[in-house]
Amino acid sequence: MAIFDFIKPKWKHSDPRVRLQAVREMEPDATERLQKIAITDLDMRVRVEAVQKITDEHLLIDFAASTGDSPVIEAARNQLNALYQESLFRVTDSKTRKRILKKLDDEEILTLIAE
Repeated sequence: MAIFDFIKPKWKHSDPRVRLQAVREMEPDATERLQKIAITDLDMRVRVEAVQKITDEHLLIDFAASTGDSPVIEAARNQLNALYQESLFRVTDSKTRKRILKKLDDEEILTLIAE
């Protein structure tokens, strides 16, 4: 543990387990911080956890389309599908529902919806 770990925010701690826990405790509306962590953290688990907390569709699309870490890309795709699924059940307008359905790319979710 570094001496500066006592004065840094936990998400900047030298121990990745502390950073992971800090990300888990963050509110999803800390989008800019989560984005920074998802891009720059040295530990893959921390980056994936940060992506899983992001709720900004455009940002998740950017992560899903990136050519970087495949676990981060997969986490972004999963998070997008979860957001789309949630939106699908809140929306009553059929045109909006069709647009959301076109965005879904998770076969399991699409099968559940079809049943």
